[in-house]
Formats: sequence, structure tokens, C-alpha cells
Amino acid sequence: MVQAAITSLVSASVIGLAAGGELPRVFEPGGYARAQALAVESGRLLLVDATAVWCRPCTQMDRTTWVDDRVVRWIDEHAVAVQMDVDREKDRARQLRIEAMPTIIVFQGEQEFDRVVGYRSADELLAWLDGVLEGRREIDTLRKAVVDGAVDIQARLKLARTLARNGERDEATEQFVWLWENMLDYEPSMVGVRLSFMVRDMKNLAAGHAAAREAFTALRDRLTPILTAGSASRDQVVDWIRLNKVIGLEDTTISWYESVRDRPAAATMLRSAERDIYSLLAGKGRWADAGRVLHDPVARARQIIDLKTRSPEWMQQMPEAKRRMFRDMQVRRYRGDLVQLYVTCLAAGREDEAQGVASVLLEVDEDPVTYLELVQSAIMIKQPRPRHHQWLDAAEAAGEDSPELRAELNEALRSRL
Repeated sequence: MVQAAITSLVSASVIGLAAGGELPRVFEPGGYARAQALAVESGRLLLVDATAVWCRPCTQMDRTTWVDDRVVRWIDEHAVAVQMDVDREKDRARQLRIEAMPTIIVFQGEQEFDRVVGYRSADELLAWLDGVLEGRREIDTLRKAVVDGAVDIQARLKLARTLARNGERDEATEQFVWLWENMLDYEPSMVGVRLSFMVRDMKNLAAGHAAAREAFTALRDRLTPILTAGSASRDQVVDWIRLNKVIGLEDTTISWYESVRDRPAAATMLRSAERDIYSLLAGKGRWADAGRVLHDPVARARQIIDLKTRSPEWMQQMPEAKRRMFRDMQVRRYRGDLVQLYVTCLAAGREDEAQGVASVLLEVDEDPVTYLELVQSAIMIKQPRPRHHQWLDAAEAAGEDSPELRAELNEALRSRL
């Protein structure tokens, strides 16, 4: 697929990232194997922090939690700690079943006792570690908080994820259903989490657990009659589409779109769903159809640039080497999105808007590689244009000569005649 080809450089660049800045002193500098041996020899716990250069909460913990005097004292007394970069140690990350960063695992001898996922302040980490010494796992604390305390959406979401991770799938399903139906009543600001990270969690659970898929399908089915009647609100349309994603029925979303796209009365619903529909169609290589979906591709291009070029305050506190790496990854991500947007507009015959998208990209990323990716992607979906010669000329003038790509462009243009 074009998007996969466009964005393949992202993972390649991440793999090659070198850690910037100094390792917090609490971590054993000799690596995983040495830390494991030291823990066994000394009879202490082994504490593993799975991290990545590009991980924001990992960077926050390096600056705060892992240098907190109380945390340092606790680890000096009870554990040997090691930090593991998942992009450098892919095999070990798979072996340890690392799915998100940061993941912090504690071993007693060679057996995993417990793990937590996500940012932990010094107080939160110490509460968990003290529980470990008492033989208490995080899931025990979370269950108690959900049952005994006031409604705490963050705690309930952690519980659902921990249950799923621990294989307690029926209880995880119950928690996710409750969260889907109720979380916004308590935490309206978590709408983005609900429709992205939680959808991913639910999809993973449904893929391996029939009861979860059945329960999540029931949530979707409640919305189907409202959608069919054309009276669904924006939120209901988006919920229906994301639940289709959860249960692996994204083709159902496309079929619905195709059944209503020419109905004027469905215009409001389709505007609510246009980004989801665009992503689904592009993901299936239906470039022309994807290019027809977005109401304003140029505005969408500017939104992507704005979203993915922000420089949050926490990033300014990174060491310079890490900041450069993070910015490079940002560029590769928005470049891939906008190159795909450009070629889908070409395929849909939206020439002026395609050129507008390209102009937005080149305003912020006039790199010779950008020119090459625009041309290469257009050729890949059989949408070459004579003006692409000018982009190859610009790339060549900047030192990126690609005679093979120029030959491909000439051949592709001849094929269109």
C-alpha cells in the first residue's frame, strides 16, 4: 500500500535512534543480562523499564520519577533496575510481551511478579513497589479502588487494561462495556482516549475472545437502527464506525457509506464520518474513492501539519539529540500523511486541491526527499503528471539525483497516453 511505503522510513529511523542524554543513575549501565545476573546474585528484585526515545511519558519519568531521591533509595535497597530501549532490543521486547511504553516489570528471581504500563509519578511508583514487597499486585489495588471508592475513570480504565493483559478477559469485557457507555458522563475530556486508545484495547480483546466480540457487537447493534433511519447524531455515527473497527467489520462501514453517499439527507452524517471513511478506503487502496470523501483536503492538510509539528513544553526539556530525533520523526509522519492525501486527490481528479495539498507540504518541508516521495507515490498508484519532472529537477538541484525514478516517470507518462 502507498501509505505503508510512504511511512516505512518512520520505523527505520526510530530503530536507528541513539539515546540522547544521560541514563538516570538508578539504572544498571551494563544492560539487561548483567542486571539480571546481579539481581539473582544479590537476591534482590529485578526492575525493568521498557522505554523508547520517542516516548513522551518515558522522557517525563527520566526527568522526574527515576531521579526522585525516594525512588533511588528504594531501588538501591530492594532491586537492580535496568532500562531497555524496545527499538534496539526488539527480540527481548517481544519475549517480554511489551506492547506500550513505558512498561515497568518487576521480577522475583526469574519469575515475573507484576507489571504496570504508562507514566508513574514517584508517589505512584513507590505505592506500587511497596505493594510488591507486600505481595500485592496492581490489579488488586485497582479492583479495590473501583469497588470501594468514588467513580474513578482512570482507575477503571487501568483495571480493564490490566485484566485484559492478565488474561482475565470476561471481567475485562465487563469493564470496557461499562466504560464505553459511561466514561464520558464522568470525564467528558476523555472522548479522544475513548475513540482511539480504548478502541485499540477493545479491538485487541475482541480479536482473541469471542465473548468480548459479542458484547461489543451488541453495543454497535444498538446504534444500527438509528443510523439506518438517518437520525444518528455526529457522536453516534462515529461510535458506530469505531465499534465496527473494534469487531473487525470495517467493510460494513464502507458498505454503509456507499449506500448513502449520494443521498443529500445523509450529508451531515457523512461529514461526521469523512476522516474514518477516508482512512478505510485509502487503507484498501481505493485511492479515487478516498480522494472524493474529504470535504476540504487542503484544510485537512493544514490541520495535519498543525497537529504534528507542535513543539510541546515537555519536548523543550529533552536533550538536544532527542529533540532532533523527535522532530525528524514528526516530519516523516506528517509527510507520509500529506503525500497520501496528495495522491488520493490526484486519483479523484481533484487536481487543484492536490496541488494545494502539495504546496502546504512543501511550505514546511521543502526537502528533496519530499519531492521524490510525492513523485514515487503518484507513479505507484498510476497517477503521474508532467509537472512531476519539475519536482525531480528540484530534488536533483538539491543533490538528490534519481535517474531510475525519472525513467519510471517517463514510462508511466507514456503508459497514460
